[in-house]
Amino acid sequence: MNYSLEYGSQGKGGVRLEWKKFPDCVDCEYEVYRKQNNGDWEEVSLDPTDEEFKPIHVLNVYPSGCTSTITKGNFKDAQNVDIKDLCGTSNIEKSASLKVWMEGGKYDKTSFEASGAYNGTNKILVDLVPFKIWDQAGYAEKYMYAKIEDKNTGELVNGGKPYDVTLLGTWDSNGGCKPSASSLEAIKKYLSDGYGFVAGHDTVDDHTHNTMKDIAQEYFGINPTGNAPYGYYATTARIWKSGFLTMFPNYLGGVGTNLTIQKTHTSTQYVNGAILWMTLYSSSWDQNEIRNYGYTKESFPFLTSYGNAAFTQTGHSNCNSEKQERQIIANTIFSMAHKTKLSHLIDQVAWDYDAPNIPTVQIIKRSNKRKEGRKTLIDVTLKVKGVDVGTTYKYKVKETSTGDFVQPQISVIAKSGMAKVCHTINTNPTTSINPVENAETCHPYNDDYQTTVTIQDSIYYFHVFAMDKNDNYSPLLHFYINGKEMSTQTFSMDYIDVNTQDFITKCLKIVAWMYLSFQ
Repeated sequence: MNYSLEYGSQGKGGVRLEWKKFPDCVDCEYEVYRKQNNGDWEEVSLDPTDEEFKPIHVLNVYPSGCTSTITKGNFKDAQNVDIKDLCGTSNIEKSASLKVWMEGGKYDKTSFEASGAYNGTNKILVDLVPFKIWDQAGYAEKYMYAKIEDKNTGELVNGGKPYDVTLLGTWDSNGGCKPSASSLEAIKKYLSDGYGFVAGHDTVDDHTHNTMKDIAQEYFGINPTGNAPYGYYATTARIWKSGFLTMFPNYLGGVGTNLTIQKTHTSTQYVNGAILWMTLYSSSWDQNEIRNYGYTKESFPFLTSYGNAAFTQTGHSNCNSEKQERQIIANTIFSMAHKTKLSHLIDQVAWDYDAPNIPTVQIIKRSNKRKEGRKTLIDVTLKVKGVDVGTTYKYKVKETSTGDFVQPQISVIAKSGMAKVCHTINTNPTTSINPVENAETCHPYNDDYQTTVTIQDSIYYFHVFAMDKNDNYSPLLHFYINGKEMSTQTFSMDYIDVNTQDFITKCLKIVAWMYLSFQ
């Protein structure tokens, strides 16, 4: 396997991987796994910027024919052609809205842009199947794996490529539709085979509509009976983790960004192993109650992922949705698709996430000693050196039908490079500065970066940190400068930092004590 460092589409780096396909394996599919620093192995999502990227095919199992009566309407695609489900039916339930959300189109008089498009090209294609058909004995597997019935034997045989992702749960309580035992087994097999699954609102909780409660913990990393409340309502989702899921095909913002969603609520799901991407948030919640019950952010999930399985609280508002909410779903679908027939992939989020080392400082010159009234001034030139550490990644590629890995595995260090040094000087040994509130202290970095400061005959501290091109910044160094000593000396002296100075002072005190003790 070969690699090269790429300047990814988000402008913060990436790693392009290339590998040789297994011989005599025309239809082989591959999954790429990444380990960041010393973390766990995780699957890498497909790259939507690749010109050879094939659209992600999604099966939407939309609620239909169960206990809830769902409004029907007329769906039109972006070309104003009637949309039909896999049964050939038009005039279908509003719960099938995922197709126009992702591909663009209309539901009755409401138009939608394609949230699943990237650079103007649809990257997500949705097929629709009503739950009442999908949930028949053996049919869940038939539809998810794109199988057909053999006319002679009646057995299900492969009819095409399995869907990359299946989504279930676009309506409140899933329209009263609960998968049968055989459908749950099909979902477990589908997930175990590496295909993606997105579960919506009211699908993995512990209430009367507990659609997939029994597989919530093992397959979704969600405890349906954990320390989490029921019925905390919100219209805001807050990002808690940034990564591929918050960037492709729609950039949603960084950590702390609030996104507008349709009204939904918590349902006793506690995040227990899954990655928590977003939480529900409302300023009207009783914070005292939250503290008294010991609730944490894991008690208020809006969006989670667990390998190739994701859970979202979208669905409570019966396919009424906000633009940002539709973008969240598109990104989630992208993130759950991991299999490719190509022999290359760009890991778009293999960025440099690690801070540079604490900088080193050297006094290289002092000059222009002068008097201004009673003050003695001197110019001191400092050389600052920053070192970009970078983030280490390991990669391996698996052929999915055999489980065999392409050799060799590789290790990559992604470095963004040094960008700035930020500094100020004063007589306070603990001054704090940061690149947001003190942007005026930051300067472009080069390998021979120098700065000259003017000091008096006093003790000074040069406060400095280094920043890389991905805005990671090092710990702050408080560099000790003895202006009193400099003002009385006529020879050049080397720098000495605060930690070394403290050590020397302590040593001198010990030596003085020993000398006096033995007199």
